[in-house]
Amino acid sequence: MFFSSIYFLLYVPILITFLNHYKTFDDRFTNQVFFFVGFYVLFLIPKYIIFGRHRKVNINAYNFNTSYVLYITIFVLVSLMIAFRNQFSIVSFENVYAHRAENKLEGVMSYILLWNTYFFGPLTMIIGLLKSKKLYIVIGILAIITTYGITASKISLFIPLAIIGTHYILKKRKSIFKFYGVGLTALIAIFLAVPKQFFVLAAIVLMRTIGIGGLLTYQYNEYFKKAPLTYMSHSAVINAITGNYPYKEPLGFVVSKQYVTMEVNANANFWATDGIAGFGQWGVIFISIILGFTLALLRPIQSRANYRLLALIFVPFNVILLNVSFLTSIMSGGLLFLLMFVFYKRQVNKSIE
Repeated sequence: MFFSSIYFLLYVPILITFLNHYKTFDDRFTNQVFFFVGFYVLFLIPKYIIFGRHRKVNINAYNFNTSYVLYITIFVLVSLMIAFRNQFSIVSFENVYAHRAENKLEGVMSYILLWNTYFFGPLTMIIGLLKSKKLYIVIGILAIITTYGITASKISLFIPLAIIGTHYILKKRKSIFKFYGVGLTALIAIFLAVPKQFFVLAAIVLMRTIGIGGLLTYQYNEYFKKAPLTYMSHSAVINAITGNYPYKEPLGFVVSKQYVTMEVNANANFWATDGIAGFGQWGVIFISIILGFTLALLRPIQSRANYRLLALIFVPFNVILLNVSFLTSIMSGGLLFLLMFVFYKRQVNKSIE
């Protein structure tokens, strides 16, 4: 699931974008090779690396009390609705950027909103799908799409569809890789053929979902060939320690000003931000190694019993990882909670042994 998303929604768009923007073989090769190596490093590390004795951790949707997840999600949802009641509005796709400009989020509530969108809401929905509990599904979907009313984030509308689609594929025991390949090809063909009246919808699917990863990576790749590198100080945590962030604005605004006239936060994927902006082109391989070892930490919880649960949990994490830095996705995308839970379960298993 994870590697299929990275391959079709990031790696392939990057190769296609670089192929079209760089005109000579040397330019294409020297700019693409880092992503080729980075992708394979990312794939091979969690496949072959085992930390210590491979102690399985029993985690699935059936062997732990899930009611507390529902209660937390409801509490978070109600808190967000109260906190943002004056700015909640379901706007059209044409007005999303204006709505975002009016409602900039900061502080603790911004993290709670992200956790609601990428962890608690999806987890509640996933439990509902796996245990056939309609209330969980409804509350989970409401929690996720509430984000659209607060921040006009179109991605929040995509997450429930992605989870349901992935759940259906896994339930039918079909190949996710094949479905992604055939499905995305079909979507591209359909939206290229639709009338101009559906241009906005086509733009969201083709550009925002598939093409934007490649375009932003190209822009970061060109900009940071000359601009000062961040050495991970674009992360608030790292910058609080080093204080070496070389810009006055977030990376997205810094890069977008070089390519568009309007003020846009062109936040990009982990290869663009942590890799290229952090350490230049070699940073693509570096951050792939870091992410690969992080995924290897999750190997102890992989089993046939929990495969569907883990695959579905990674859907929202994949979405946020394709749009922000790796460190931000750990804090905001819920992976930190999953890693903490795995560590806790392993300690419990050790004490039992």
